[in-house]
Amino acid sequence: MLPALIILGSVAYSGARTLLQNLKRPALALPPPDDAESEATKPNLEASAGAEPTTPPPTQILPEPAVDHALTLAGVATAASVVGYFLPAARIVPVAILSYAMLPLLDTAFQKTFIERRTHASQIDSLLVVVSMLRGYYLLASVCSGVYFYGLKLVHQTQTRSKHRLEHLFGENPRHVWLAREETEVEVPFESLEAGDIIVLQAGEFVPIDGTIIRGIATIDQRTLTGESHPVEKVVGDTVLASTTLVAGKLFVRVDKTGAQTTAANIQRILDNTKDYTNAVEQEAIQISNKLAGPTLLAGCASIPFIGPFGGLALVGCNLSDLNRVSGPVGILNYLDLTAERGILVKDGRTLELLKGVDTIVFDKTGTLTLDQPELGRIYTLGDLSEKELLRIAATAEARQSHPIANAILAAAEAQGISPAQLDEAAYEIGYGLKVTCESKVIHLGSARFMKNECVVVRDPTEIESIQAYCDHHGFSLVYMAYDHRLVGAFEMHSMIRPEVYGVITQLKARGLDLYIVSGDHDEPTKRLAGQLEIPHYFANVLPDQKASIIQRLRTEGKSICFIGDGINDAVALKTANVGISIHGSSDAALDTAGIILMDRTLKQLGSLFDFADELAKNRKQGYYATMIPGALGAVAVLTMGLGLSGALVLYIFGGFTAFVTANLPRLAHRNDRKKKAIRLITHPTSEPLPEPTQPPQSGSELH
Repeated sequence: MLPALIILGSVAYSGARTLLQNLKRPALALPPPDDAESEATKPNLEASAGAEPTTPPPTQILPEPAVDHALTLAGVATAASVVGYFLPAARIVPVAILSYAMLPLLDTAFQKTFIERRTHASQIDSLLVVVSMLRGYYLLASVCSGVYFYGLKLVHQTQTRSKHRLEHLFGENPRHVWLAREETEVEVPFESLEAGDIIVLQAGEFVPIDGTIIRGIATIDQRTLTGESHPVEKVVGDTVLASTTLVAGKLFVRVDKTGAQTTAANIQRILDNTKDYTNAVEQEAIQISNKLAGPTLLAGCASIPFIGPFGGLALVGCNLSDLNRVSGPVGILNYLDLTAERGILVKDGRTLELLKGVDTIVFDKTGTLTLDQPELGRIYTLGDLSEKELLRIAATAEARQSHPIANAILAAAEAQGISPAQLDEAAYEIGYGLKVTCESKVIHLGSARFMKNECVVVRDPTEIESIQAYCDHHGFSLVYMAYDHRLVGAFEMHSMIRPEVYGVITQLKARGLDLYIVSGDHDEPTKRLAGQLEIPHYFANVLPDQKASIIQRLRTEGKSICFIGDGINDAVALKTANVGISIHGSSDAALDTAGIILMDRTLKQLGSLFDFADELAKNRKQGYYATMIPGALGAVAVLTMGLGLSGALVLYIFGGFTAFVTANLPRLAHRNDRKKKAIRLITHPTSEPLPEPTQPPQSGSELH
């Protein structure tokens, strides 16, 4: 009798509290339907972190402290239920614990039933818990509660692991830094730094700010932020980024951005501002569960004349769709974690789901398919010097420079075995071009305007105009060189295709995806690039504001578009497409609007990203089957074999187990794949050589 009074008392208390809370409200706003949740129904973890259980909004997963508390209560209730089989007097303990733990569930059920007057999954859950306890099924009720709260715990653990993995990319700020003040170095708190301060960084130290080098040379490891495989050399005038590490050297750096303004903080802000990872998936599962609540209750009532009230309740208990509210987010979060391990930042699970339906990919040309670093094409001789001599002089002038054109010239010289001459005394003047004085001779490298401003003598202007027109038509840039104030040559610069692009295009074509290129460049270079990559469709001479219009037009034709871009002028197109992908290192606008960011600054992981999207869709389907099939079989057993309420509770426990295992299969599968690959590499280190990208032969008439 006492257990029944406790149970019924908790029901009465919860109902009275719900009614009183609503009577105190000045006006009762109509609740939004479950399929159109408003901002007010979104999770508010801070407001719900108190000790007293509160009624969660329909789409809210309880905060982790509340889940831990409830899970502990369920564990104690389970242990007490086992003890109660041997000591009947101890049965009062699980009754009291479960009655307290179920108050939030009862509050929600009363709210839906008597205030909002609509069916809801909480009505089924509370009915099953109350009746199972009244029937004396304390152990089953405790275990079922434990299964549900353990699922919520899995959601929190997986989400925390994903966030920690992403946050680890950017490290932590130091407590103190060394500030340069009038030839002395003073240790100050990191929080006191302001823009314009000069800080001193030594080898092995973590860079805490974005800044500009004003003195010193150093080698910096910035792979955690940019994905570069090797440390890079930094000199005066170069920028350094927060969350990178000084490998060697010493730097004096002017602070440009601190704290929330740094590049690393901008990436973290993207994560923080992104809506809850699981919101869309959880809401979808809740919609299904709530929509099934009415028919399930109706079916249970209709079956009472044939199988009795407890048989009808057992039939209601075979609705296991609520488990998807937990298993769905766990599966999504596992895939977000797996993509993060591959250097892919997926902002939310919904984006990964949308990628599965993409049938068309539109690439921005410059910066996405091509690199910022150009490569040297033809060398035009405009005087008496040979091509090799021109390249040697240019390499000598650019030997101490690190800009893209200098790198292209130096790479070409190295490929041909040409060593720059030694500069015993040199004077550099960098403006519209490079001016170097070497052995009493002046070398100019730069644009046509630079040559004109420096009064360089041109032997044949007509020849120069012809070369310039040819390069303009093909989208090449020209770097002119003058020696002793006479124009002696010109270097043709080509856009360099990303080395991984050929392999990526092959993978995407194998999937049957339709490929497009959109470019603001002229028709000829865009057409040539499309031909090299064997991409059948392209748009050239596209203004920045026209990219989004092209995406919208393709969508109007029924295509599902994934746009891949990197510039600030790609932001609207990224937002217009079904899925937007940006390469890390792009403009802030592109990073903010893209749903997926390739953190290693390459397209290498594009094929893996689509593989993950396929796997996620398959895992989601398996998750539904893992709960729906046991529920359907249970319903048949209730109607034909007399399965009772205890059997339905056992079925719930089994369904929860299969749902959680299914949700975690991706992590287990990929962990096993990594182990097998590691074993193969250890036992047969030469059996699996790294694949080289297949590139089409390049024309000898255009490239040296």
